[in-house]
Amino acid sequence: MKKTMFAVIVLGSLSQGVQAESMLPGDTAKGKQLHDAGCVSCHGSEVYTRKDRRIKSVEGLIGQVQNCNNNLARSYSSAQLNDLTKFLNETYYKFQ
Repeated sequence: MKKTMFAVIVLGSLSQGVQAESMLPGDTAKGKQLHDAGCVSCHGSEVYTRKDRRIKSVEGLIGQVQNCNNNLARSYSSAQLNDLTKFLNETYYKFQ
């Protein structure tokens, strides 16, 4: 009985992590295309990988992507912003 309950708890915990990542909307491949076409003209990947990076949560990442869109007048659609955010999260940040 105890082994069964432990397995259910472990499997439930693992599936929650998968669900959290999949709940972030967007298309990673399209996000990579947007990133390669627009973001790397201002900075390389070091901004995402440095030890003192400013982005500490998925909410912060969403906000930063929106800020860049607004500040650079990119006029990306909501779907494109979702794609870009998903790409950055899956590639660099890995927030859940």
